[in-house]
Amino acid sequence: MNSLLLWATYGAIAGLPGEAPTLAQQVVLPPTDARPLLVVAPRDVERAAMIIEFGVGGVDDGVSSGITHLSQYVLLEASRRMSSARRTELVYGADATVEVTTGQLSCRFVVEGARGAFDDLAERLLRQILSPDLDRGAFKEAVRRMYHQDLGSTGIDEAALFSQAAMADYGFAESPDGDHTIMSNLTFGQVQAHIAKHFRPANATVVLAGGFSSPRLSKVVRSFRGGARRPEAERRTTVAGVHRMSARFEVRLVGLPAPLGTPEQAAAMRMLGVVLRARVQRRFRAAGVSYATEVSVLRRPWLQFLLITVPTYGDPSFPIERELNRLIGEVGAGDAFDEQAFERYQRILLHDVERVDATPIALATELAMGKGQVPWFDPAVVAAARAMTFAEFRAQIAPWASSERVAHVVLSPTEGRPKR
Repeated sequence: MNSLLLWATYGAIAGLPGEAPTLAQQVVLPPTDARPLLVVAPRDVERAAMIIEFGVGGVDDGVSSGITHLSQYVLLEASRRMSSARRTELVYGADATVEVTTGQLSCRFVVEGARGAFDDLAERLLRQILSPDLDRGAFKEAVRRMYHQDLGSTGIDEAALFSQAAMADYGFAESPDGDHTIMSNLTFGQVQAHIAKHFRPANATVVLAGGFSSPRLSKVVRSFRGGARRPEAERRTTVAGVHRMSARFEVRLVGLPAPLGTPEQAAAMRMLGVVLRARVQRRFRAAGVSYATEVSVLRRPWLQFLLITVPTYGDPSFPIERELNRLIGEVGAGDAFDEQAFERYQRILLHDVERVDATPIALATELAMGKGQVPWFDPAVVAAARAMTFAEFRAQIAPWASSERVAHVVLSPTEGRPKR
């Protein structure tokens, strides 16, 4: 496994003197001896975040659609280690949030809260999730709470929706959140067996970022062991072209697969994200079609790609896909802007990196995607972005920033596929 920057050893993570972390530095401890992979990024800020991710998702559900999603709620809501009422008290006391997300090949528990009180909440959740003691009697209440949360959710997982529509592999077309009709017939025993198989310490990645006690929580994480880690998924490819899916909202998702094997490639991809965010937003605002373009660099177990999210409204005759292809093609061909504009984009990128590094939930999200296996969000990438010239940027993106590689997903209430 390629490590992210190791600024400290096992001794330093336990509290011995070590070099203080600077921009995007973190400790990565690999999943040895059936223990979780641990990524620790302490920062001198007033908030903290934790992500507990398991290598299991909707694709692994088989005929029991939604069993992974339900298993996450059972771990939270049907546990003898901590009642829902006690967790609510701790969450309130830490000014915190606890969220559950389920993807195609992985799922997450995401925690964010205030410094100080965060440590108690995080430790209790780590023990509850990494060493479960399930309560059969609370199973139905866990199912009810899952339904309540799902019905009230207004957020969308753009990456999951993009993969549903644009990936050709078996199982990706189904929603990782599952089918509520099927889930209502799942038994406690089925869910318990699914948890025992997949939700094991060795199959977990734990990321801690921000203002927390690194020695305390690191020791807790490394105390758990058991099971086997899911091998990293083979890289898969999207199907270029236009894909359509029914949804409650109108939005375009545009995916551009790209390599991230070196710091220079990762820096170029992040730079391309900054460039496209500015150019797409400028063009679509001027046309009155969209005012909130977002561009994300994403790593999933099966794909590394740049995702453009464009909520759309206004003139239905505006050629959205054609314009997006044109903008991407112009940048890839090197015809979109000059060296002076590149330097402005470079400053924006470095500012964005600093902002993420100082925002625990954003930093934890970036580090959870990287998992120490690629140069994803570390000092080497920052250095490459800072040193990159206009000519080097153009050379890096030329082979893959092409409209021919783009996959478009049209989400709309007027489309025919099942609604999300």
